[in-house]
Amino acid sequence: MKVGRNKQGRFIKGYEQCKGENHPNWKGGKVIKKCLKCGKEFKSKLHAKRKYCSLQCFNIARTLNLTKICTGCKKIFKVNSNFRLKEVKFCSCKCAGESLKKRYIGSGGPCWKGGVYTSTSGYIRIYSPNHPHKDIKGYVLRSRLVMEKHLGRFLNPIEEIHHINGIRNDDRIENLKLFDTGNEHDSFHSKLNFPKGSIFGINKKLITCPNSPTTV
Repeated sequence: MKVGRNKQGRFIKGYEQCKGENHPNWKGGKVIKKCLKCGKEFKSKLHAKRKYCSLQCFNIARTLNLTKICTGCKKIFKVNSNFRLKEVKFCSCKCAGESLKKRYIGSGGPCWKGGVYTSTSGYIRIYSPNHPHKDIKGYVLRSRLVMEKHLGRFLNPIEEIHHINGIRNDDRIENLKLFDTGNEHDSFHSKLNFPKGSIFGINKKLITCPNSPTTV
């Protein structure tokens, strides 16, 4: 009786009797399958996922143009691979993005809180998807909406709103001041924080140069 090794490397007795169907790792052997492209019969292992008789048939089937209806725009488009036929639902990335917007942005989103939220900086934003200057999520500062309603026009992107009392969520029209540019807004804040005649908020008379009687 011959002694051999199995696939796990262990010695087994009766090596000749463990061939084929008697082998512990037998999975059915080769069976006859039919090519999905040309219909030719070929032999393949039972557990293998082979569907084509040759690489040529495989490449032809892979590049086969199949048509499908887009879920978004209902347009008929071609799918270049039948392997992805079940996965492809949209004709383009644009249609897929529009579908995701409906599902996750606006009232259809899982985090929807009525279209109003307070940002981490303290400003209140309102959901306005039709506003020309909305952010990427479709929100606009409430202070800008109040000022636009008061003026009867849309504000330019470079125009900025200042809260007079310093409370960022107080968007009453009497508490808002409009600046044409961001530089004017910054200059206004600089004058408030560092008034004329002071350096870093300290009066000039309190800071003198040790080598000169003049003030700094």
